[in-house]
Amino acid sequence: MVNTFLDSPIQNLDWLEKNCSLASPLRDQVLTLKQKSKFLRTCLIATGIPEAIPSASSSLTSIFETDVAFSKAIDELSSACFLQVDLEKVDSSVSYMLENVKLWEPKIKNAYAILSEQPWRREVNSPLIDPASAMDLIDSVLEHLEDILIGSTCLVSLMKKQVKILIEKLSFLRDFIGTAAKQSNIVHQEMATFLAYAHSFATKAAWFSFLCWDGAPEEVMACHTDVKLSDLLQEVKPSSSDLMEMFIQFLKASLPMGPETAKTDAIASFVNFLLENTIESLKDRISSIHEELICLMKFLMILPDESTRDLERISSDIRSAAREAASFQVNEVKEEQVVEMNLVLSRSLQRMKLIKAEVILIQQLDSQEVFMVSMKDKYTALHEGLKFLRSVPIDLPEEKEEDGKLLSKHVEALRAEVITFIYSIHENNLMQYPMMETKLSLHILLLKIKLVKVDLSLLGLHNHEANLVSRVKDHEIKSLREGMEFLRTCLMATIDAEANSEDWELFVLHLDSVVSESSSLISSSGGSGMTEDMASELDLSIFRLLVKIKLIKAEVILMKFNKIPKLGLMVHMNDEVKTLQEGVRFLRTFLINPPVEEVDQLMSAKCEATANEAASLIFFLHEHVTNEEMGAEMSCLLSEFADKIELFKAEIQETCLQVLFTDCCETFGTVGIFDLLDNIKGKAKSVVFVKHHFEMLLGELQFLESFLMDTGEHYNNHQEVKDLRACIKDVAGKAKYITDLLVVRDNALGYFVLWFPSAMEDIKIIKAKVMEIYDEKRYGIDADSDATAGPLRIDNLVIGLDREISNITYKLTTGTKRTEIISIVGMGGVGKTTLAQVVYNHPRVAEHFQIRAWCTVSQVYRMRELFLEILRDVMAVSNRIYDMDEDRLAGVLYKCLKQKKYLIVLDDIWDSAALDALRRSFPDDNSGSRIMLTARKRNVASQADLTCIFPLSHRESWNLLRRKTFGDTYLPPELGSIGEELVDYCHGVPLAIFIMAGVLEKNKWNLSYCLELLQKLFSDRVRGRNVFLSLLKVAYGSLPDHLKPCFLYLGEFPENQEIPARKLLRLWITNGLIQETESKAPEDVAEEYLLEIISRNLVIISRRTHNGRVRGCRVHDVVSRSMKRGELLLS
Repeated sequence: MVNTFLDSPIQNLDWLEKNCSLASPLRDQVLTLKQKSKFLRTCLIATGIPEAIPSASSSLTSIFETDVAFSKAIDELSSACFLQVDLEKVDSSVSYMLENVKLWEPKIKNAYAILSEQPWRREVNSPLIDPASAMDLIDSVLEHLEDILIGSTCLVSLMKKQVKILIEKLSFLRDFIGTAAKQSNIVHQEMATFLAYAHSFATKAAWFSFLCWDGAPEEVMACHTDVKLSDLLQEVKPSSSDLMEMFIQFLKASLPMGPETAKTDAIASFVNFLLENTIESLKDRISSIHEELICLMKFLMILPDESTRDLERISSDIRSAAREAASFQVNEVKEEQVVEMNLVLSRSLQRMKLIKAEVILIQQLDSQEVFMVSMKDKYTALHEGLKFLRSVPIDLPEEKEEDGKLLSKHVEALRAEVITFIYSIHENNLMQYPMMETKLSLHILLLKIKLVKVDLSLLGLHNHEANLVSRVKDHEIKSLREGMEFLRTCLMATIDAEANSEDWELFVLHLDSVVSESSSLISSSGGSGMTEDMASELDLSIFRLLVKIKLIKAEVILMKFNKIPKLGLMVHMNDEVKTLQEGVRFLRTFLINPPVEEVDQLMSAKCEATANEAASLIFFLHEHVTNEEMGAEMSCLLSEFADKIELFKAEIQETCLQVLFTDCCETFGTVGIFDLLDNIKGKAKSVVFVKHHFEMLLGELQFLESFLMDTGEHYNNHQEVKDLRACIKDVAGKAKYITDLLVVRDNALGYFVLWFPSAMEDIKIIKAKVMEIYDEKRYGIDADSDATAGPLRIDNLVIGLDREISNITYKLTTGTKRTEIISIVGMGGVGKTTLAQVVYNHPRVAEHFQIRAWCTVSQVYRMRELFLEILRDVMAVSNRIYDMDEDRLAGVLYKCLKQKKYLIVLDDIWDSAALDALRRSFPDDNSGSRIMLTARKRNVASQADLTCIFPLSHRESWNLLRRKTFGDTYLPPELGSIGEELVDYCHGVPLAIFIMAGVLEKNKWNLSYCLELLQKLFSDRVRGRNVFLSLLKVAYGSLPDHLKPCFLYLGEFPENQEIPARKLLRLWITNGLIQETESKAPEDVAEEYLLEIISRNLVIISRRTHNGRVRGCRVHDVVSRSMKRGELLLS
């Protein structure tokens, strides 16, 4: 603390005020002298610190050196207060001192005036200001300001608000100096400069406080004019680069090491120092800026000194944002300026949000989030787009024109959309949406950014004086601008289309292609070296591009026709318009994704002419849509044009497909037909944009595959069957070739669009002949016989259930929009869960629903765990969600499913209570959602659509056992007869058949063992024992001794729960169940144990790793229950 000659009298006066009953005149004098002495002391501290300002200090110091009487009065005051108070001496001393202090007041004002005119920036060799002295000065000023708020009657309301803000800023500055002074890593010179700045501001605040307290009302107002309190508040803020840098470096150096909240509080204090507001109508905007700036400063604090170029740029932008926030002079805003100030603040806030969005995106790109890794290229492109949007000036060059105004509006809206999208990534909300929907949203967002880039380039091109405009038709450049503006406006307004529609996805892809083509044309048009030939070529390219834009514009009109209530001509021409839309879609696909190798210039010109005609027809329809008198004429025009498109399609098909399939037919002629079909199925997931059509094709091919399997032993004897198989192979070969093209080539969509209708027509003819054979049971082939019950999918335990798969798939993907329940009912082990899994993973089902979730309920369950299991399939479950109670989880699930088309599978549900409890979280929004459940009892869901699964027939059971154990190899007759007897003890239950297969296979179908097993099962049945349990005991008994405890350990896991393989192996090792060997690691031995148990069909593989190893396994609940009851150990 700085010592002055006034410290003692101030203390004495304070003591007199508090401890003595003074008469009114004397008391007033004491109070006045004390206050004036405090102001004088503050001035002494201010003038005593800057030794480089002699003119200020000497104007006071010389007075105190010569005035001995004043010193004597101080001594008398001290003695008068000692022991017994001498009021006469007090009165005499106080009167004299007060009289002299008043005489010094003009010189105090003069000293402050001199100090205020001095620049605060120090010379290199200037003496260092002591931090304690600077803090003492600020403390003194704070005391004056607090007294002013209480005692001054001269301050108007606004000034009082500003004085409170001044107190807050000085308090922060004092604490900031105190914290920074303790840091050893702050450079001495920087600290000296900072203290000079703090002292200069505190001195000006002291002058203001002195004038407010001591002056008359008119002087105070004059002070408000001269010293300008608002300017003082602005001056304290670090609006210059070097001062802001000092603050940031000191803040970074002095952040507390403790909890994150302490660091946030320190940063928030600094942001409070930068911002203030006394205007109520700006409160929300300032509050939002405050919040965003805290986030940005927190990121800035953790940035390393050496960073990437992007991070260095962001660091600079955050500093600029902080300086901008510090520059806001909000308190001076008048009522008529509030709207303008609101706009300034809004733009600043958006700039901060854009910086924050880029920070989030950079952090996410560096993370290993699954959704981010899988779409890293897209998110990298979004980062580049975000940088572009941040670089676009707020006031575009053409803003005075209407198109420029619209572009500015779109840029503003697009910035907000990008911010919202990236913030949602940060909050993990994207994980609750299907990946395809997220990809599409991101694709559209990137397309909008690309459109803005193209539009800005076109604006520049329009105003460019190069020879381009003189050589290329000016109206085409203008049309291109209008076309781009139309596309941008469509996307910004969000064309009303189905979010998951393949046609919509393809439409967006084609929009992207058109915009990219525009961008490429604009880039190639730059420079002054363009020749006449180059200009002509560019002119032709622009013309072709305009045809595509015109067609897309017309298609948007058709989309709108489908969404609005039918009126006028549309009432009677719905079918014609749909046909026209399909034709336009074909033309668009052909124009943008042409099969270039087979299409010559003449064919392209025909397509462009047809597209032009289609667009003109649609514009004409749009113009006269309400004129019902033109119905006949319009219907005729649409019909004629539909015929024209069909003729054009036929011409292209003949040209393209003949060439396309010439070579491929020779290739697939050597490939087996089942290999062709397997190849198509394997690549189904890789096909994009025509998934719906591809699934239709795949469904038909699967039917034909059933026919091929049914006729395997007959086709060599009958020419008709042989010919049909050849036709099927031809279709499958072409489908395989087209599938390969779709996967590897960008322009293959054109081929598919041309080929698909003819392929479906060929399949229709083949299918009709197949059905004739089935219906007439020709050649002994019967669709309903055991032999033709469908392909045996041994690995999935789905035997003869193709009809059930087809029926359930149909029920899930068609029908009412109301939420419906589909129930699969059957006895334990009959294959309910496996059937549900096949349907759940069916490509048509996966594509149809936006959200799919699987939940295993079981006989004993906890609602909280069920909600979490469903949520894990719906979204990324964070720690915050995991910690929620049952009711809050139910609410989260409801919100996630709201307005979504979802499929929820409730596997192994035992009673209606569980279903009723869960259904409250399944909204019914008329979106076509479905609930599928598996149960042993029919009454679990009384209103459900029921599908009953029955045990296999004897023949199906025997075929399954034989194929599982022998495959296609020879089976000796004696074993065949015993096997058929053995399989009867399985009662048609696939689980039992598989367990028996494992037992027989491990015993190599030894004849004596088979007879012994047959005798045991017969004996158990005669005694009324559970034959399935007997079989399970046999399987357990046939295990080697080292595997038995490992198998029994599986019973420790909850029923129906997937068991992570690594966890299981680790537990086996930990519990000493693995025999140690010198040549193998325990983990390898444990894995061999697990594979051995799996090979005996006692454990089911639920998941594999990418290289085929077991990732997860499951024990059937029937088996698990027997283990838990200890039944396998009973004799």
